[in-house]
Amino acid sequence: MQTLLIQKKMTATSVLCSDTTYVRLAEHVKGAAANATYLSPNIQNQMLIAAADLVRKKIIHLVREAGCWALTADETMDRQKREQLVIVIRYIRSVDNAPKHCEDPVAMLDLIDDIAADGDCHDEIQLSGRSIGRSVLKLLEKLGLDLSRCVAQCYDGASAMASERVGVVAQVREKADLADYFHCMAHWLNLSASHAISVPTVRNAQSVIKEVISLFRASAKRTALLKKVIEEADDTRVSKRHLTTLCDTRFLERHTAVETFRDLFRFVVHALDEIKTWSCRTTARSASTLYSAVMHFDFIVGMVVLEHLSGLLLPVSRKLQSCGLDLTDAIKDVADSLSALHQSRTEEGFNGLFREAQLLAEHHDVAVRTPRVHQGRTVFPQAAGVRDTGSESADHLAEAYYRINVYYPAIDSVSSDTQLRFGSPQRLAFSLSLLLPRRFVDQFSEQWEQLEDAIVKYSSLLQDSVGTVKKEYILWRQQWALVEREERPDTAIAALTTCDPAKLPNVRQLLLVLGTLPVTTCESERVFSKLQRTLTDIRSTTKEDRLESLLLLQCHRDLCPTTEEVLDECASSARPRRLNILL
Repeated sequence: MQTLLIQKKMTATSVLCSDTTYVRLAEHVKGAAANATYLSPNIQNQMLIAAADLVRKKIIHLVREAGCWALTADETMDRQKREQLVIVIRYIRSVDNAPKHCEDPVAMLDLIDDIAADGDCHDEIQLSGRSIGRSVLKLLEKLGLDLSRCVAQCYDGASAMASERVGVVAQVREKADLADYFHCMAHWLNLSASHAISVPTVRNAQSVIKEVISLFRASAKRTALLKKVIEEADDTRVSKRHLTTLCDTRFLERHTAVETFRDLFRFVVHALDEIKTWSCRTTARSASTLYSAVMHFDFIVGMVVLEHLSGLLLPVSRKLQSCGLDLTDAIKDVADSLSALHQSRTEEGFNGLFREAQLLAEHHDVAVRTPRVHQGRTVFPQAAGVRDTGSESADHLAEAYYRINVYYPAIDSVSSDTQLRFGSPQRLAFSLSLLLPRRFVDQFSEQWEQLEDAIVKYSSLLQDSVGTVKKEYILWRQQWALVEREERPDTAIAALTTCDPAKLPNVRQLLLVLGTLPVTTCESERVFSKLQRTLTDIRSTTKEDRLESLLLLQCHRDLCPTTEEVLDECASSARPRRLNILL
């Protein structure tokens, strides 16, 4: 029966396609022996692996031509409960005679199986930095990459990966001296922004929002009630009908949920007030508790501050998830966002937010007042210089209290954590940005002194001595002396297009290093998205080799080999075959 179905399928194919190859393939399926049709799953896997190997070879060839590269990696657990580590190589290659950032996945590794294969199967499998590092190094050596040209490594900040003493960073640095660790900036900004909830008022507001959203989304009946309340209001300014779930992993992505909650706040309050009267005691009790929580001025202020902070940082967070980012651009964008945050840290900046909170409170008859807090638990009022003398209004006292105890600490906690995450090795590598023409200053000696340490560090990648590099740097500056600052390149990629490799080979190599420095691990996360779409519930038993091959072919559609190349690769393998598969 199966043979008949195959014959019918191939007959239809040969009718629809007049190409000689398909006709010969149809004839082969009809006339070949049952054990030599080459249609088995094993042959399919061999074909896929051969195609993926060809793609991988092309990428490794491009990386070697680039002259330097950076390692990024991230891990996740798939549907089959396998710990998958995705390895991505960042480098610069020429596309249509123009340099371009490339972040290419080259391998996916089942960490549990790989670590178990290296150790005693009777011992506990340790997902430690040492064991993961050994697996990564073994894979890189298998790929044939020159570790001496690895200029950086980038991970998400997990201790097993990022520890410079026992993590993967330390293991790779033993083989690759230049591979400084760069924290993924998307994770870095997200972690720094999450420090806003170190302020109790903001943290409590977020917790209440999460519980209210869960209450409505957990029940079709409660969701229908909220939708009915919104529709009965007939407010054309409101386009949303449902609350959005708070993102569990990305703090800044919660801005959408907080913004939606605030837009629908009056409808949520109305719905909670109605649910309090329902016959289900558990639901009514939960609604009553949450109603009391949201009808408090402390919650309203926390919600407004949370939306403001996450809203300022959300645009740059989303940009950091895009492809082909330049480190200098990314740091500038983060600095601009933090500058906007600092500029809003004023009395005038908070007054606007406080007025918004006041309007929400007045609309729902919530009293504007400070919470009852023991004086030893707050910086207010002594450190603020504000005392309740009876002559000040309650609104003025509340505004001063929340500005000093909530708004300022939230901004300060985000800013201070952000500054601590950029260490001295990263600053040294980033000092190569002084090679960018837009950053040239008149004080040559001072700028060269800042740049020289980085040049010494990467001297193993250069053709000539530091003295020769200094002469090239002088010529490079002279090239831009008559060009307006606004017209000069401000990124490594833009500078590379104007740097003559024959005249300034060392400057060009340093610009390549600067452009190769990684920004995020988002490319690995994009592979995770492809992994979820590929490894569905129906395909959850797919073996590792087949899964890795499918993902590589999906990620590199522009590098996919031709049919002839795949068949040649399979035919050239040492495994004996019953007949020649070259068609």
